[in-house]
Amino acid sequence: MKPIFILLSFTLLAACSKEAPVSVYNGTKIIAHRGNGSISSGLGQTEENNLNACDKGFSLTDGVEIDVQRSNDFIVYMFHDVTVLPCDVHDIKSIAASTKDPIEKHFECAGNMPNTFAQLLERNMILEEDKDIFVDVKSIANSSTALKMPTPQHYLNLMAQDLFALIKDYPYQSAINIESENGVLLNAFEKHYPKTQTWLALWRYRQGYKKSK
Repeated sequence: MKPIFILLSFTLLAACSKEAPVSVYNGTKIIAHRGNGSISSGLGQTEENNLNACDKGFSLTDGVEIDVQRSNDFIVYMFHDVTVLPCDVHDIKSIAASTKDPIEKHFECAGNMPNTFAQLLERNMILEEDKDIFVDVKSIANSSTALKMPTPQHYLNLMAQDLFALIKDYPYQSAINIESENGVLLNAFEKHYPKTQTWLALWRYRQGYKKSK
C-alpha cells in the first residue's frame, strides 16, 4: 500500500501546483435587449421587438437582441409573448398557432402590426458588418396553443428551416447569433451555417448564456 499512497500523494500535490486556467475575453459588446435596450422603456422609447426599436438599438449599441416566433405558414415574426390577447372578434391565441392573414387582421385591430425577421435583415443590409443580431428562439407551447401547432421540438425544427432560408444569402452571417435552450436547434446551425454564432441559454436565462461552439 505504501507505494500506492506515495504515488497518489504525489499526484494530488502535482495537481494542486497547477495554475488555474485564465479566461480570455476579446472585448465587450453592448447589445440592445428586444431591440431598444430594455423592456418597454429602453433608450428613451416604448417600442420593442420592431424595426423602430432596432433602429435605435443599432444607432446606440453594438447590436440588438430580438425574440422570434414562426407562424404556421413559415413566416418568422419579431414577437415575444407566447399568447396574444383577443382584439374585438379576433383571437388568434398565438402567432405560432396561426397564419399570416388572421395574424395581420388581429394586429391591425390592435394597432400594433409585428415586423418580420426578414424585414430586419433587409434593414440591416445597409448597416456596418460588425452590427450583431442576437436571435432569441424559444419553444413556444402552452395549453392555449398545444393542439394547434406542432410539438415543441418539431416547431423548433421548422423554425430552423425558416431561419436557414432567411439567412442563406445574408452577407453578414457571422454577425447572426442564435440563442436557444434547445441543443438540437443550435447543432443544426453549427452544422449547416457554421459562420453563425450559437449560444446555449442556461436554466431559463437566469444563469446567462454559454457559447455553444
